[in-house]
Amino acid sequence: MEAGILKCRDEFGRLQEKAAKGTGRDSLDAVERELFADLLRLGREMIQTRVKAEEALDHGKKEAVDPRGEKLPYHSRKKVSYRSVFGEIEIERGYYWEKGSAEGFCPLDARLNLPARKDSYLLQEWALRMGVAESYDEVQGGLSELLGLEIPKRQLEAVAGDAGASGRTFYDQKQAPPPRQGGPILVVEADGKGVPMKKDVPKEKVKRLSKGQKRDKKKMAWVGVVYTTEPRRGEEDDPKPVGKEVFAEIQKRDQFVQELFARAQAREGQVKKKAFLGDGQRDLWEFRKKYFPGYEEVLDWMHASEYLWKAAYLFLPESSPQACAWVERQQKRFRRGQVKDVIREIQRLVADETIHGADRPKRAQKIAGYFQTNQKRMRYDRYRRRGLPIGTGAVEGTCRYLVKDRMERSGMRWTVDGAQAILTLRGIYVSAHWDRYWPWYRASEAMKLYGKAATIKAVTSGMAA
Repeated sequence: MEAGILKCRDEFGRLQEKAAKGTGRDSLDAVERELFADLLRLGREMIQTRVKAEEALDHGKKEAVDPRGEKLPYHSRKKVSYRSVFGEIEIERGYYWEKGSAEGFCPLDARLNLPARKDSYLLQEWALRMGVAESYDEVQGGLSELLGLEIPKRQLEAVAGDAGASGRTFYDQKQAPPPRQGGPILVVEADGKGVPMKKDVPKEKVKRLSKGQKRDKKKMAWVGVVYTTEPRRGEEDDPKPVGKEVFAEIQKRDQFVQELFARAQAREGQVKKKAFLGDGQRDLWEFRKKYFPGYEEVLDWMHASEYLWKAAYLFLPESSPQACAWVERQQKRFRRGQVKDVIREIQRLVADETIHGADRPKRAQKIAGYFQTNQKRMRYDRYRRRGLPIGTGAVEGTCRYLVKDRMERSGMRWTVDGAQAILTLRGIYVSAHWDRYWPWYRASEAMKLYGKAATIKAVTSGMAA
């Protein structure tokens, strides 16, 4: 160990001299680049020195007590690779086992809190912070360029899978920090966004697609948003969300809505009014009915307006002043709570056979039916009096930046587990819970791997609320 310390001191002194000798000859960024590479090598030497010191403490023990309380005799020395942010090293540990034991163990693993995979927790965290925003290929390239590390893509996927699988437990155990409150109104929004999935049939077996057939399929990611806000004032835009939490769940509707309910329930005691916003999807309103009693149902204003434009273009020229004027009149009726008058207006136009073709009545009746179905969710006059928001901009934006921007890049195809892992981690990151999640994840992994033997101060550092 002493030799290692002296080597590190000598190397550090050499770096200082090297930096000083370059004065007046090299540009500062060139010095910076070279010093960074040297510091990575020095960091590797220092990590290796620390490990050698720990290995020395591990020598000479004839027996050790495993996490189950059993005494096991010394068996042999075993090596394991450990990839730190400074580079890869080998750790040699004492292995304790005897015939008939279920399994042996290495006490040094618990003392150092070694991860189940070879990558250090710091390297895993850096890779995943990049991975929630960038593709695995970009993460590979970034780590290679910055740290000189070549990490296989499968390894990055496995690390994400491990961390993502623990994300729900993080919320179930109420480890997430309390959300910031921003007003007396609690808002829940929900929507869905497709994620391109890998097919079971290999591509090479499909020589040519038939007409209308798609090589790739999508599965629904249910997207939820919970936040608080100040009251809306008149015709002003909806106030900005505060303490916004976002998450997404692939396909599992019941699990999604239970999570949405849990997030909302944690805030219900601090608000005076509650609203559930969505578009016309029937599933969303079933969620509201079953899990969110007492929440005001609000159909997104933009979706309602979009149906007005569809109706206008059935009878009037697109983008014409007449169409614009007609839509504005109906929107004013919506604001006054006169949804039935809008429905009657559309039905009147349907009855006037001189202004539309043969296929248009059916399409117009469908639009009128949409408004009839959602009348009780379109009481915009009441919402205005109560100061409730009327737009689902928060969840629509979340569908874009939480799901689409990461999951639908060119050529990306996902397994259910792989997609869910990234969506879970991305939701934690976007909801500003990462700084609490990662220390919790390290501690939970330590308990899973080593039990009570891993209750070391270093594991739980950083978990203050």
